[in-house]
Amino acid sequence: MMIKGNQWVLSLVNPNPNRPNLTYEFLGVTKVWRWTKERMEAAYEAGMIHQSAPGKVPRQKRYLDEQRGLPYSDVWTDILPLNSQGQERLG
Repeated sequence: MMIKGNQWVLSLVNPNPNRPNLTYEFLGVTKVWRWTKERMEAAYEAGMIHQSAPGKVPRQKRYLDEQRGLPYSDVWTDILPLNSQGQERLG
């Protein structure tokens, strides 16, 4: 996975090489893919798949603002201070 700004680029290659029903050619590359060919084509038409150059393995584009959940905050209230006074001990 690579992160480019608010965009993730994820692998579409299946980690299980023993999937003959998911082995096919897509955008000039033959691999064992995570998705069916129909789903790959639909995702490509929707702009969800990026190929950096001809012959390169296509990857899925995902954006942070499209993900479920809440972003991390920089205020953590569930971590107690190191000592009861809440001050760092030096020396």
